[in-house]
Amino acid sequence: MKRISSIDILRSLTMLLMLWVNDFASMEGIPAWMCHAPGKVDMLGLSDLAFPSFLFCMGLSIPFAIESRFSKGDGILNTIGHILLRSRQH
Repeated sequence: MKRISSIDILRSLTMLLMLWVNDFASMEGIPAWMCHAPGKVDMLGLSDLAFPSFLFCMGLSIPFAIESRFSKGDGILNTIGHILLRSRQH
């Protein structure tokens, strides 16, 4: 199965954003729109978009990953077993 470049690019930009906004807590003098929104304020900061973007990218990738397993000859039970094995807590 051919990779979809737009998903890979969006995922890499999202990961870069997640790493970048992680440093904002220790910085001073940055604009308020770049930080997480305070508790009772009606706003959305740049940092508030990182995790939802990550979930969106993963949601886009899951059907392609499952289809790839099926195209390699794995059945539904093997695919579910693989998912459970990869998602277990350490």
